[in-house]
Amino acid sequence: DECKTRVKKIQTSYPNLMDIPFNFLIGDDGNVFEGRGFSYEGQHTSNPNGSSYNNIGICVAFIGIFSSETISELQKKIFDDFLEFFIDDGKIDTNYLLFFHDHLAAPVKYPADALKATISRWKNFYSG
Repeated sequence: DECKTRVKKIQTSYPNLMDIPFNFLIGDDGNVFEGRGFSYEGQHTSNPNGSSYNNIGICVAFIGIFSSETISELQKKIFDDFLEFFIDDGKIDTNYLLFFHDHLAAPVKYPADALKATISRWKNFYSG
């Protein structure tokens, strides 16, 4: 219930957008919530020059506060299962690159140092 409430809050937290800016969200309850899915371009990145990475990738957000703690083992497992399923389905390329939100020059910087430290050790993480 808490994750559902957070997703609803995210949906109303961006009044200038028509919906959740992320394609998918993974809760610590083991559920994957569909924001924009694969059918609609996300609105999770933008640069001052007007460019973005929304049209060349998807955003999978983790539900939680990650300034000092990282995602749960369950969230990591769900993310791995998510990748495996959609790679097998052909929606995600086997040579995908994994970025942290701050890589993409997004206007909002999230206080998620613990999450960033975790993700930076994952397979296909882009460290350039």
